[in-house]
Amino acid sequence: MQLTFDNFINNFPILITDQKTIDLTEAEWIEPIWYSIIKAYDELCKTQGHNLNIIKPIKTNVASYFDTINYGTHRYRSTYVPISIVSNSTENNKISKEIVEKIMLHNDFNKLSEENKKDTKDYLEYMISELQNNVIQHSGSLFGAITCAQYFPTLNKIQVSIADCGFGFLASLQKTCELNSEIKALRKSLEQGVTGSHPVGTYSSNNNVGYGLYVLKNIIQRNKAKMLMISRNGSILLENGQILSYELDRDIMGSIVAFEIYNIKFDYFLDEFFNYFIYPDENND
Repeated sequence: MQLTFDNFINNFPILITDQKTIDLTEAEWIEPIWYSIIKAYDELCKTQGHNLNIIKPIKTNVASYFDTINYGTHRYRSTYVPISIVSNSTENNKISKEIVEKIMLHNDFNKLSEENKKDTKDYLEYMISELQNNVIQHSGSLFGAITCAQYFPTLNKIQVSIADCGFGFLASLQKTCELNSEIKALRKSLEQGVTGSHPVGTYSSNNNVGYGLYVLKNIIQRNKAKMLMISRNGSILLENGQILSYELDRDIMGSIVAFEIYNIKFDYFLDEFFNYFIYPDENND
């Protein structure tokens, strides 16, 4: 059983059982998106006064990775960011930096000048920080955001996943927008400035001005990458420049934002980044 980014929607029902048990016995490959939501369910169970029973994989290397991603500590040259619970700005800044360290391991960044590398780190940290801030400030999650990431050198890809067990995008955006479905709320969240808690303003990783998902959408589309967003029973997939919608047959008890990037084309100074990714409608390509 391969538990991957691409088959998450089809296989996620294995995460939802009446017995509060998740059976990973037959898993031969597990990617970060799965670990993030499993950990989110685990934390949710704790808030309800009981533990989630997780049956680990039989396959030795998968079981070892399970322990590493769940209980390991972050190391600079490692290719992974282990499961982290992000509930405040200090943790947010720390984990954002760690995730960007992994993204910067990607071979395509070796071609950048030192100045461009610094700018790239700055705006990627900004983007990740805003994504996590959205969960901390808007999701209603009792424990914050669950985050993990992995760089797969042989596949030349990066996967980042942020999950929670909050009340979802629709409940959050209904406070300011007239929406009637999770899918519409997910699509709305990709618009400029929608998910921020402060008016659009000066660049800052702490401002939460609502550009995190908007910027990520533009980066995904320009790099032919893909992003999966799930909220309760709604899901959208960004791939090959398209946004596809799927209504799920059950509730995932929260939300997930996960993305995969393969060939990265970043060669922007900070002001160019804002022109290309934050204000693309005001700049002709």
